[in-house]
Amino acid sequence: MLAPAAAAGRDLVGRSEVRVAWTPPAGEVAAYVVFVSRDGGPYQSEQYTREASARIAGRSGESVQVLVRAYGASASGTFTSPPSEPSEVIRFLADAPPASPAFGAALPRPETLSAARFAPPLQIQTAGDFDGDSSLDLLATLGSWDHPLVLFRKDGALDRVGSMAQLGVVSAVATGDFDGDGKDELVVKSSDALSLLRLEASGKATLLRRETLPAEARILVADLDGDDEDSLITYEPASGRLTERFARGNAIDFGAIRPLYALYAGDFDGDGRDDLFLQARPGGDAELWLMRPGGRFDVASLRLDGSLGAAAVLDWNGDGRDDLAGYDTSRGELRAWLLDGARVIERRALGPGPIESLRALDLAGDDRDDLLIAAPDGTASALIAR
Repeated sequence: MLAPAAAAGRDLVGRSEVRVAWTPPAGEVAAYVVFVSRDGGPYQSEQYTREASARIAGRSGESVQVLVRAYGASASGTFTSPPSEPSEVIRFLADAPPASPAFGAALPRPETLSAARFAPPLQIQTAGDFDGDSSLDLLATLGSWDHPLVLFRKDGALDRVGSMAQLGVVSAVATGDFDGDGKDELVVKSSDALSLLRLEASGKATLLRRETLPAEARILVADLDGDDEDSLITYEPASGRLTERFARGNAIDFGAIRPLYALYAGDFDGDGRDDLFLQARPGGDAELWLMRPGGRFDVASLRLDGSLGAAAVLDWNGDGRDDLAGYDTSRGELRAWLLDGARVIERRALGPGPIESLRALDLAGDDRDDLLIAAPDGTASALIAR
């Protein structure tokens, strides 16, 4: 629990800012969000900082209250502290303080608003090795894309935090090493465009490429030819067009595919080339497009017992071939289907549902993907592969 923020004085004469500080909570903190209520109004998030202190500006005659919330990341996932209680009322006074009220006069009582409404969750949006140090870094937001943060990790622990500028209206993000330099780039899908960005240690983003793309299009990163350079797969529902983009060689146009319910990528047969998993409709029937040299691919049918909801691709059993983990809506549980190409060699129950979304991330720093699980109520948990 965070202690309330404390200021070096409550009645500030002739000053335009005040420093407030608080005691850090236990754990590795990525950022603090500072919320300010001005003249008894609602709390608004005004800044975020790595330090356990902040400077709050104020106008003459204005009163403020401050509360904070801490966010962090560790090998087992992310944590969010409860919001602190509001600070005492801090008043910015003119050079001469106002006269004291007459004896017996009722003093105004500032209204204290509940802190629970002003605490956006830390959400992991995607992950990649942005600085090329072989450690997985995280792109996170604080409640919305108004507060994007890059959490740079090293040796499985948080190393530093970069603050990004606002990215505007974002519908999807993905990461991949599209130029083979050992550093992942960030793909941002907005309402009508696709942007490729390089992230610096400070969080600064440099635009490398921008293309138009329909608002409803889906994006997926894959290395279809096994050359250690990723490309981007896009699907446009209106036309059914499935296309490879950002490839150095000849990009593949897969033609029109309709309907398309689910689309994932992974090296399911262990040949070093990513394959495509496609489902035309909900259920357990799927196809694997197994990539071959020269842009060719073989189509194989795959049958999963159950009905696949939220899913992620990862090598769960460590045999060098990717598997499928997903929420089986027919059984209400999280399951893993261990694959050898288009053959299911084992099924494992991993835990109960319900589950809203799944992400495959190397949270433990052991070069094996783990599962980051989000429930419908927004709570997150991690399942570490062993």
